[in-house]
Amino acid sequence: MFIALNGVEVVEGNFEAQARVPDEDTIDIAVRRRDNEDSPTVRIRFKVERGKGTKFRVRSTVYLVDKDGMIEVETLDKPDVEGLLKYVRVLLHTNRQGLPSNGRIASLIDEAITQAVSEARRRTREYRARIGEELYQQALKEPGLKENTLRYTLDTIGLLHAGDDTAETVGVLAIISSRLPEEYRLNILFIAASGRGKTNLLKLLRKITPRRWRLFVRLSLGSSALALFYQALERRGLVLDMRNKIWFINEPFWVLLGQGEEDPGKRLMKQALSDTTDREPVCYDTVITINNTRKAAKLCLQGKPVIFATIQDKYSHKLDEQIISRMLPVPLDPSREVLGKIVHHIVYVKTDPATLREFKRRAALIRAFLAKELPRVDEVIFTEDAKARIIKCSNPDNPSLCDGYIGRLLGILETESVITRATEALKALAASIALLKRRFEDKDKHVTLVVTEDDVDEAWGIAKSIIESMAFGTNPLYNQIKESILEILRSGPTRRKDIVDAIKQRYNVKRGWIDEVLKALVKLGIIERCEEFGRGVYAISCPKSSEIMKYTNENQGEGEGNEP
Repeated sequence: MFIALNGVEVVEGNFEAQARVPDEDTIDIAVRRRDNEDSPTVRIRFKVERGKGTKFRVRSTVYLVDKDGMIEVETLDKPDVEGLLKYVRVLLHTNRQGLPSNGRIASLIDEAITQAVSEARRRTREYRARIGEELYQQALKEPGLKENTLRYTLDTIGLLHAGDDTAETVGVLAIISSRLPEEYRLNILFIAASGRGKTNLLKLLRKITPRRWRLFVRLSLGSSALALFYQALERRGLVLDMRNKIWFINEPFWVLLGQGEEDPGKRLMKQALSDTTDREPVCYDTVITINNTRKAAKLCLQGKPVIFATIQDKYSHKLDEQIISRMLPVPLDPSREVLGKIVHHIVYVKTDPATLREFKRRAALIRAFLAKELPRVDEVIFTEDAKARIIKCSNPDNPSLCDGYIGRLLGILETESVITRATEALKALAASIALLKRRFEDKDKHVTLVVTEDDVDEAWGIAKSIIESMAFGTNPLYNQIKESILEILRSGPTRRKDIVDAIKQRYNVKRGWIDEVLKALVKLGIIERCEEFGRGVYAISCPKSSEIMKYTNENQGEGEGNEP
């Protein structure tokens, strides 16, 4: 790699430099004065060596060589021409005029850095490819991974996270959706109280995601949108390529109303969610502040990424509709029953070093398996049966006659809300399941995925409450409380007070919020308010007069006000 540099000499004014390549890992550049034979020599050594993990790096060391021997002056982990020239100038007693930054010696140093860094990157790629292939071969032998990839992945996440089966499943499917065409990619917003485990789940999902699928590999989960994009643009040029990439970010402020409406980062995120496309870069002008000076800048983005974000539930009423309508709101399990399981898991499971090692082992196998097994899909085809499971209308002009998971929702919706995006979410989940089951064909590098009715059924079974929440434009907790209320009412007519007490025992919500759910269910015709029983009695279907006296007597003396 470095052989062309071996023996290269350059002369610049009173100085000369010579390059030597003593071995396949090293480049030495010796710089000395020509006008003083007793002057010492400055030797710069560039060494390609293993860094942390699978990465190779270039380390540069500056030595001063004189008649008394060789002294190490400084070591730099990230060498740059100007930084190295500073040491050379000081040690050889000159200045910028003697050794200019754009001179021949500077160019030789720059060429050495370029070749060394290029070699380090090449070795990193080769090493990762070799490790990836070894892990892939291990993954093929791992019991359960190929046979049921989703189940194996969920079990792996479950080693370090407890109590959020639906959120974990939807999260894994969203990762898989990054391989699909842009209209099938899912954006996920995890919602839960502070300290409930949102960040933990986000990190675990990130760890099972293949490295080259991630938009930002080494950057912090908490960095701002604009800072992340500027760092990426600085490294990669004018266009940030987001095609088939996944971005994990923790509690971004840009999802909230009133939070920096004119902030470039927020506008950038709206563009990433709404306007970007795989087909061509989308550019727009913005203004940024650098060193207290406002400057115009052009940002160009290409591709629609899969975005994972988190937010505390107390801010859910402040969500920006333009953003939240383009994300799938996924609540972590809010029920009280799950807390014991979570705490037990934290104390007895997550304190076990063997469990952590097992997670790391399995996560590495998952990354290698997904990277090799799942291609980028060019075309998604839904079978006729799969389409009918989503919606089937004998007369599309009359929604009440439609059947299917989404079709049945049309009959009870008073407004369109975001049912269209709820439909897209169901399609994306089903397509992700089909891809995990490898229902695709690769002909002449054109990958076609076929989605069946079984995939749609499985997707609906996983995310029914979440998709209904999108369709109704409601808080994701709405459907969970709705199901709990219906479960209570299946035993017969029940007083409001008993309903509220039971729900509050299970969920950390206010009484007024439960009243709003009851009102909505009555309005939609899902439950009834039984006026003949007295005030505040609800049922799925109110009984006739045979039981009226019983409930009337029970309600006497209750003095229930605040009837919803």
